[in-house]
Amino acid sequence: MSASSFRAAALALAALAWQCGAHAQQGAPEHAAKAALVFHFAVFTSWPAEALPAPGEPFVLCYADERMTAAFASLSGKTVHGRRLAARRLAAGAAPEGCHVGYWPAQARVPPGSDARRSTLLVAESAGFAGRGGMIELDVEDARMAFEVNVDSTRAAGLRPSSKLLRLARKVHGHVDD
Repeated sequence: MSASSFRAAALALAALAWQCGAHAQQGAPEHAAKAALVFHFAVFTSWPAEALPAPGEPFVLCYADERMTAAFASLSGKTVHGRRLAARRLAAGAAPEGCHVGYWPAQARVPPGSDARRSTLLVAESAGFAGRGGMIELDVEDARMAFEVNVDSTRAAGLRPSSKLLRLARKVHGHVDD
């Protein structure tokens, strides 16, 4: 990636984070802001080539919160790593089988064993999720979106969060060697 495209991508992610905070403050739907952040977590995370869907197959974002259906549906058709995004709601307590990203709200529990799934980016709103070994913890703090990233957990799943994503995180858990 060239220096100019790196700067452009970093500025775009920073602008998105600021916009999400501004939307939450202005009372716009919080769900849309959360969905936009989860989408950008996927965009700014690298998957091993063998974990990406075959050409023509969708990049699957799964979620366990019925209230997020419209917000995630609005992202369908956008592209992540050259594949169109497809959003799919998980049944209560279901593991993220066949999903590239899994999202759980604060009141839902990430199913046991989900963190052992290879190449699935796990995002949850549960307090302390990243500190306990989860991958990305998302929360609303003082009407602003914030997130934490556990680098060790993401890398153990074969994923690599970009330095752009890590710079915007409120807190980074684990060893950053970039």
